[in-house]
Order: sequence, then structure tokens, then C-alpha cells
Amino acid sequence: MALQITVGNLGGAIASMIFRTQDQPRYLLGNGLEIMFIGMGLVTVPITVLAYKLINAQRDREELLGQQQVLRSDAKEGDKPMGDRAPSFRYTI
Repeated sequence: MALQITVGNLGGAIASMIFRTQDQPRYLLGNGLEIMFIGMGLVTVPITVLAYKLINAQRDREELLGQQQVLRSDAKEGDKPMGDRAPSFRYTI
């Protein structure tokens, strides 16, 4: 969440640099860069969604085939949490 706030605040700093007063009234540089960033987002989001769906499907298949090792509920001291690498973890959108 902190990263999202940081990027949002960084957007304000970038906007002050790309929407220059010398480019007014059309602001071709600023508008062009904004359209580029929107285009990058429109390409990146579907790729990310597809990647998450493929990862979830692969984990579901492996779980059905019994190839995943079952995590022990009594973890030893010093064991690190697996986070998104845990066999039972699923990405949600």
C-alpha cells in the first residue's frame, strides 16, 4: 500500500514537469506522455490478470494431482513463511 501511495505522489511531481507552461495551450508533450502511460496500463493489466489466472490454474492442477507437499501446521522455529509461494495461496482479482 505504501508503494501505491508513493507512486501516486510521484505522479504529481511528474505532472508538474511534463505539463510545461511553454507548451500551452495544447500541452502536446504532457498529453502525449499521459496517453502513453494509460496505454502501458491497458497493456500491463490484462497481462498480469492472465498470468495470475495461469498460476492459479497450475496450482489447482498440481493440488488435484497430489503433487504438492502438504504444509505442516506445526512449523519449526526458524521456518520462514512462504507467502505467495505457499501451495494453498491463490491470487485474487
